Amino acid sequence: MWKYLFFFIANFIVACFIYDEPTFVKPFLQSFLLLILIVVIDVVNHYRKTKKENQ
Repeated sequence: MWKYLFFFIANFIVACFIYDEPTFVKPFLQSFLLLILIVVIDVVNHYRKTKKENQ
């Protein structure tokens, strides 16, 4: 759980420097979408690992 929060905060800070706009919409969307991608990848890897152990 903490790794996702750290990833989101770090990505948001970097995205703020990349976009360099007065609004935080683009950095927030980028950080949120990357966080969702990472969570989905972790869930799939966990599912594959538990499925492999049960066989």
